[in-house]
Amino acid sequence: MMSSNRTVVVVEDDAQLREALHDVLDASGYRTLLYADAETAIGADVFPGARCVVLDVALPGMSGVELCELIRASHGGAAVPVILMTAHESRGLREAAEALGVIAFLVKPFSGRRLAHFIDRVEAPDNAH
Repeated sequence: MMSSNRTVVVVEDDAQLREALHDVLDASGYRTLLYADAETAIGADVFPGARCVVLDVALPGMSGVELCELIRASHGGAAVPVILMTAHESRGLREAAEALGVIAFLVKPFSGRRLAHFIDRVEAPDNAH
């Protein structure tokens, strides 16, 4: 039985990219909750119920990496799948993402199809039951 949870949380400070991500995910059948910064998303307490969380690394205030660390500490380790995205890749950042157990580390620009592919994979275990 497939999980009915189709909610994806997106934390991205660029309004145009945030809307583009919404459009891509909406076209793929996902409901999106959009936030411009980590603090607002934290205040909304949306992470425990999310199918997946998509975080920009470079956010105003708390970074996406710091937010991922907080999600891991507060919501059952890797129980909440996280995708990190960045415009400025570095080896250290990629290693940090891997250490946090993210399901994908995407370098901007990336295709909407690629993003949806990683989110779709989160559902694979639910489809097997």
